[in-house]
Amino acid sequence: MDYEVNGVTLTGLTHRQAVDLVRRAEGTVQLTVCRNPALYPIKSEDQSTIFSSYESVLQQSINSYPEGYSNESNGSTPHSPSSEVMAEETRDILFQHLEHNLSKTKSPLPCQSLLCNHQHLFRETSNSLQVPVTDDYDYSKSNEAEAQDELDSWSSEDDDQSSLGDLDPSAGAKIVSDEELEELSQICPSTNDICSRTDISALAISLQQCIHQQEPYKEFVSLEHLKPLDDCLIGKAPENREKNRYRDILPYDETRVPVGDDQAYINASYIRIPVGTEEYCYISTQGPLPGTTDCFWQMVWESQSDVIAMITKEKEHGKVKCHRYWPERMYDPVNLSKFQLVLDSYQLLEYFVIRVIRITRKETGDMHILKHLQFTVWPDHGTPKASKQLVKFVRYMRKVNQSGPIIAHCSAGVGRTGVLLCLDVLLSCIETKCKFNIKDIVWQMRQQRYGMIQTKDQFEFCYKAMLEVLQNIAARDANHWQ
Repeated sequence: MDYEVNGVTLTGLTHRQAVDLVRRAEGTVQLTVCRNPALYPIKSEDQSTIFSSYESVLQQSINSYPEGYSNESNGSTPHSPSSEVMAEETRDILFQHLEHNLSKTKSPLPCQSLLCNHQHLFRETSNSLQVPVTDDYDYSKSNEAEAQDELDSWSSEDDDQSSLGDLDPSAGAKIVSDEELEELSQICPSTNDICSRTDISALAISLQQCIHQQEPYKEFVSLEHLKPLDDCLIGKAPENREKNRYRDILPYDETRVPVGDDQAYINASYIRIPVGTEEYCYISTQGPLPGTTDCFWQMVWESQSDVIAMITKEKEHGKVKCHRYWPERMYDPVNLSKFQLVLDSYQLLEYFVIRVIRITRKETGDMHILKHLQFTVWPDHGTPKASKQLVKFVRYMRKVNQSGPIIAHCSAGVGRTGVLLCLDVLLSCIETKCKFNIKDIVWQMRQQRYGMIQTKDQFEFCYKAMLEVLQNIAARDANHWQ
């Protein structure tokens, strides 16, 4: 099934994006339910019955509001039942009722309903459903919807800046220069012959055509039908439930990262992806909770990783996305049960923060130095308009990684983290002139951690980022040979 609001599809949108879409509507909202009748025809009498029943449920729901109903929590004025927007739970009942009626038809619903031809949408019939809306309704969220929204939302420059803590930009060290980052972003595959230069241009044209033909959209739909690798029984165990930030984002038992001699549980997954003759190894994990911080740092110590890539702020939209698990003040130690953490130096850049952290094992006095990289500028409810800043971040992350897997996390460790890992692989493939397939890379990630790259916008962003990189290479090459 695919739902549309005033002609805009809800598929792939977060809960907040869908709610904002409804709130921005003026007058009435037209809800559209589409399928592909060319593949799965539906009898006109069945369609009529479905919408008749659907409208009946809607009318019953509207009539159930008490006269003069108002939303007192936001100070709105009373509205008559005919002008009040239906509550979220009522909407869910309506959709469930509609799907129940559709399920009684003899024809199965198409899995690829996203690809339906717009000329076959039900909205062309006289049975289009229109619902009056107002802008002041206080939408409530279910736990599932709120978790989903937390996973997909992108931080805003206006969000809480608490992730930067007490860091003083003037007191930081100069760990890397802007010139070095710019040079890192200039990916230079071997283009010393005409064939190589032609390959780059041809690949850019091919990617551009794919985006124009909405191939990423179709590929993302097909990826949504992958079955889970296993049942994630360890993450579901009663003793581990409080260790999960989101109850529906769990590591597979087969690829989870065991911690310590007793193989303790942490919501983290190994992800391995071949790049030419190499194999890139990552640990994709959720943002640590207060109760999982000790386990997180033990995982860092045991993996001997020298890079942590954080792709979220502590708070976004007033919600906690990640516990502050790192030392924030210079030489002000953070003492854990087994380790001591010290911030040795830091640098505040325009779009990310570099922290050099020294971790000491208390029992032995052994030390390990790592870089904590925090990307801080994702646009709100979307993807970056340009990929340049993220490309610089990814390239620096790859450069400084000399030992152990890269440990990457956002809030849940699937959405933004998936984009980060995918871009790292793609950029390395371009640099080494290895063949790549974006859908295949995401498929490999999803085989090792559920839900990697969570939305169609994130998936399409990987295509657009690669197109920008290839176009820049082609432009530089053209200037060189002029």
